Parts: sequence; structure tokens; C-alpha cells
Amino acid sequence: AAGVLADIPETQAIPLLAQAIADPDPRVRLAVSKSAGKMKSAAVAVKVAAAVATETDPSVKEQQVKALGEIGSPATRDTLAQISEEPGRIGVIAAGSLIAVGDVSGKAKLDAAIAAPEVALRLAAVQAASMAKNLIVVPTLVVGLLDRVFEVRFTAAEGLAIFQAEKAAAVPVLNAALESKDDDLIGRAMAALTRLGEKLKDTLRTPAEMLESTDRRQRLAAVPIVREMPPSE
Repeated sequence: AAGVLADIPETQAIPLLAQAIADPDPRVRLAVSKSAGKMKSAAVAVKVAAAVATETDPSVKEQQVKALGEIGSPATRDTLAQISEEPGRIGVIAAGSLIAVGDVSGKAKLDAAIAAPEVALRLAAVQAASMAKNLIVVPTLVVGLLDRVFEVRFTAAEGLAIFQAEKAAAVPVLNAALESKDDDLIGRAMAALTRLGEKLKDTLRTPAEMLESTDRRQRLAAVPIVREMPPSE
């Protein structure tokens, strides 16, 4: 129920969101936080910002911070600025959301994280940059393309596809992911290549073929690709 709140009228959704975001089960709070990011409402942003201040589950708190960036309400700027000062991954993710609500001071945190010795922080930096909704993060993503860890390079390439930037540098990394045996990774790579207007290799299964597969992982991997395709297709 919490997962579909973004699909109903806001006047009905907000009271339910307020209830679900305080649910004792972190799975419910996580689901409603994902819904909140799709609602694009200043009233929802206020509810999420209040919840994040007392959230104790790290995964839920991170999703709430991401939701605030997705909503993009400047009213949550102070909350995000405060969280961006926290150490570790959550502070980096908050810096990306801070940029998304219009405060570019979060860029300094991303620049520090992309050069950190910890892989987790470098990965957080490219993930946060990917959702920052501002071209100032493109240089951070370009640095990520040179990382020694493929997951960081790949996530940076995905981010560059979102911004339609540095295509020549991003495409080889995305093509390399097509050689993986991980259906999810292949689907994400195909989606990013489609976003960039690249023709997919003839050796790959088409999204239609993937959707007809008996393997649920194949069917699921087709979803991000379809999101990037023209509506007529």
C-alpha cells in the first residue's frame, strides 16, 4: 500500500504518507519514502524532512534523503545541508540532494568523496552526482569513469547518460557492461545506451525478447530499457 501512494491524488496520499512514514516496520517506511520521491510536492517534502530527522534505519534514511532531492523543494535545504555534514555515505548522498534543491555548495562534498580511498564513498559520490539535476556534477562523474573499480566506473557512465554528457567517454564503459553475466547490469547498460541514442549490438536480446523470457531476471532487466524507449515502441 505504501508503495503506490504516488499513484493516487495528493489530497488522499499525504495523510496516508504521514502514517506510513512513522510505521514501526522499516520496510514500510522504505516503500513510502520511494513513493514520496515521485510525488514532487512541497507538502510531501516537509513530511519527509521531519521524518528524516528521527529516522534510525540507515537504508530508510538514505532513501528519504534521496526522495528530498527527487522532490527538489528548496524548503528542505537546511535539513539536507545539516545531513551533508555527517560522515560516511549518508553525508555524500545528502550533498547530491542538496545540489538538486538548488544549493551547489554540496559539490565540494562530492569532489572530496570521489577522491576518497574508500570505494563506498566513491560509489556514493557518483550515485549522488547522478541524481543532482545540475550539470556542475559532470566533472565529478568524469573522474568516476577513471576509477579502478568497475562498479564506480559504470555508475559514473550511467550518470553521464542521464545528463547526456561526455558520450564518447561513457559509451565504452557501458558497452563493457554488456559482457557481464548479470542481467540487471546488462539491462541498466542497455537503458543508458538507449538514452544516449546508441544502437544496441545485434548480438543482444531485444527488450521484447527479454520480456518473453521464462527467467524473471531477464524480464525485470527489460524494464529500465523500456523506460528509455520512444512511447510508440
